[in-house]
Amino acid sequence: MNNSSEVIISIDAGTSIIKTVAFDLEGKLLASTTRTNDYSILEHGCVIQDMDKTWDKTIQCLRDLLEIIDDKNIIAFSVTGQGDGTWLIDNDGKSTHPALLWLDSRSSNIVNKLRKDPNDVERYNINMTGLMSCHQGPQLIWFKENNKEILQRSVKALHCKDWIYYNLTGEIVTDPSEAIVSYGDLEKRCYSDEVIEILGLTSQKYLLPEISNGLYESHPLKKEISKDFNVKIGTPVILGYIDGICTQVGAGMSKNDKENCFSIVGSTGGHAIIRKSLNEVKLNSQRTGYCHVYPEGFKIVQTQAHMSATLNIDWLFQIASDLFDRNGINVDKNEFLKDIDQHILEIPPSNIIFHPFISSAGERGPFINSDARASFVGLNSQHGYFDLMRSVFEGLAMAAKHCFLSIGSIGSTVILSGGVSKNESFCKIYSTALNKKVKPAFYSEAGAAGAAMIAAVNLGVFSDLKSCSQKWIQDNHISVYKPDPDFRGYYDKLYENYLESLKRVEPLWGKIK
Repeated sequence: MNNSSEVIISIDAGTSIIKTVAFDLEGKLLASTTRTNDYSILEHGCVIQDMDKTWDKTIQCLRDLLEIIDDKNIIAFSVTGQGDGTWLIDNDGKSTHPALLWLDSRSSNIVNKLRKDPNDVERYNINMTGLMSCHQGPQLIWFKENNKEILQRSVKALHCKDWIYYNLTGEIVTDPSEAIVSYGDLEKRCYSDEVIEILGLTSQKYLLPEISNGLYESHPLKKEISKDFNVKIGTPVILGYIDGICTQVGAGMSKNDKENCFSIVGSTGGHAIIRKSLNEVKLNSQRTGYCHVYPEGFKIVQTQAHMSATLNIDWLFQIASDLFDRNGINVDKNEFLKDIDQHILEIPPSNIIFHPFISSAGERGPFINSDARASFVGLNSQHGYFDLMRSVFEGLAMAAKHCFLSIGSIGSTVILSGGVSKNESFCKIYSTALNKKVKPAFYSEAGAAGAAMIAAVNLGVFSDLKSCSQKWIQDNHISVYKPDPDFRGYYDKLYENYLESLKRVEPLWGKIK
């Protein structure tokens, strides 16, 4: 290896996995490491994560990576991570409470009450994001109403990546995408006193950190960490945007203005259309969805995000795995899903409808209902396990279509990121169900790549994200999936039945909760 080669280290602190990835300045992914990060699901919708353990796992992951690339010249670190949630710290920078994750639904009753208030219409018109229990605002209200002592001990309310960034640099900041979607005025791109007042958090405004745009700003790595890692004193650390936005950057959404539709099918599902300006944003009467600022220009990312995506696949896999475990058989998840992929390609659709609302937190897009639950409709004795898994894939495609159509029309091509983007059967089903071309993202670690690309622009390696994307994302050889005309009619009808069955089952959710 060339000892003089320069490297950007990107940290992506996800919900259950922390990743560190090294990129050279040509965009080559040199190495990556991961560490699992546990979270706890408690009663009453509480889902928490230990803040100190999250930081410890991040340091461990970085050490693992640095051992692999010990002959490289690290010129910057960049950080992204899971969005929403509440990570509270005191005056000494210590956590005052375990982090409330985006999966936490303890504030659902608060959200329901606020959404019924006529003032929420004004909040939505300013902020352009629907109010949800995963958001930091309602979670702070929950503390205000149920545990004031925690708020009194806290001086700042961070998000996950902000917590990692603080520990790396000692600086308390957040990025524009998190700040504005939580409390901001989308047009002015800053905190909104009116939005904060409508939420009833004016007296807690001191908790909100300053906004730092990683395209232009950075802070030096702490000296003690620099010495520990044997990197240059003053090495800059760049705060990326929320993981969803970084994933879009890393998937190439800055490369070609004609490709403006994006899906991430990870633990959660996000389906986005990039708007060139605020005037193109299409709000809906249900007041749902997200509007994030994009890192460059005046672009807006309008997104409908459903609460659980591959969590549905994980759930169905776990059922099979538990049965194997009882018989002393260890099943590798990745190998199992590869085998499943081949079987699904060989079987026809089975007319099963699946509603993919497996999260105990309910659903947030394109409708908001904390009572929402998953269900199969149309089972008979001839259906087997592979039929169920195929229907889960199809259900995720139906949910994606529902999300996309709630915010506008779908472009000719959808860029797909997330683990299932490497799954042939899923991509084929997804393309045909949406009746659009589907192009898997170039990077398997698109979120980390997007954070690194923001850092590359910050460092002056590239003038903007478009030029960086054109250099880094060499995706001409990637297979593009096209709709199968033989199943077009089937999926059109399945979508109609999906929506009809959704209307019929929805009244039961609150009763069976």
